[in-house]
Amino acid sequence: ELGDIDALYQRRLQTLQALDDLIESVVTALEDTGQLENTYIIYTSDNGYHMGEHRLRPSKNTPYEEDIRVPFVIRGPGIMPGTRLDALTLNIDLAPTFAAMAGVQPPDFVDGRSLLPQLQGKTPPTWRSSFLLQKQKSTPSQAEEEDTSATPLSFLGLRTINYTYVEWNNGEKELYDLRKDPYQLQNIASQADPTLLQEFSHHLQELSQCKAEDCRRIENKPLTP
Repeated sequence: ELGDIDALYQRRLQTLQALDDLIESVVTALEDTGQLENTYIIYTSDNGYHMGEHRLRPSKNTPYEEDIRVPFVIRGPGIMPGTRLDALTLNIDLAPTFAAMAGVQPPDFVDGRSLLPQLQGKTPPTWRSSFLLQKQKSTPSQAEEEDTSATPLSFLGLRTINYTYVEWNNGEKELYDLRKDPYQLQNIASQADPTLLQEFSHHLQELSQCKAEDCRRIENKPLTP
């Protein structure tokens, strides 16, 4: 299994060679037409991917850092080279950001928020201190129905600046202090202050049921450090 993971990792890296070629051709075309400095180029992904971490076979759809983090690199007008954002940013922020780049007002139902002011060096008055992690239970295959150990699990999770808190649909809970345990190796839910768990659980339920401006308001709420 370790050998298979190494081989898969190598093949995934090899696919990036084609992406490098594509980016080169796009940049060259923009330079030739004099539009490079008037164009935003964004590099990102729809999800992360684990490959052996947490003793899990290669896949996604977990609440762990390997799966919830994605690359996000951008260049374009007004963005200083070397700028790095430390704020909690999400893929739901992409649409509002693209709208802002185009000078378009996004619809009221949008959950995310534009990153463009921060990318241009402007600090917003408020920003999120937490966000929702979520996996809905999928319909099991016939093989999974016959093997109860393979039944897919769903979860709701909360990621704050310092913690990851998860409630699984089978009743299990996980809590990781990312300051002391950045690789999420020690689940401290059974040892944590019940008040902290209650605060996280309440906040998690709020985030799982919100939409649009209500989500942004709840995300901005300060939580226990």
